[in-house]
Amino acid sequence: MFSDNSLVKKSGQAWKFWGFLILLVVGFGLIFPAMCTKPKADDNLLIVLFLIGIALNTASLVWLATAIRCPTCKVSIGWHAIRKEEANSWMNWLLRSEKCPACAGEAQ
Repeated sequence: MFSDNSLVKKSGQAWKFWGFLILLVVGFGLIFPAMCTKPKADDNLLIVLFLIGIALNTASLVWLATAIRCPTCKVSIGWHAIRKEEANSWMNWLLRSEKCPACAGEAQ
């Protein structure tokens, strides 16, 4: 998944990406039953599951945007990926980028 020279992998921050991915999957796992089941008038559990799933998905994106940083200049690489890269390729950029977009620094 990560390239061998990925800044995220070489700087020891791959676990942060995996944390993002786990939160995202769990969040969708909670949202899915609420979306696929027709709720009854008194079925608050589906609403709670849906809201918890939305909160987890939001937290996962906030985590990604703030946790993965350049080891040299401390700029948020996750935020750069989400904000500046194309919508269909930001994750690929994050997993394969070898240099920081701000300082062009590389992880040791």
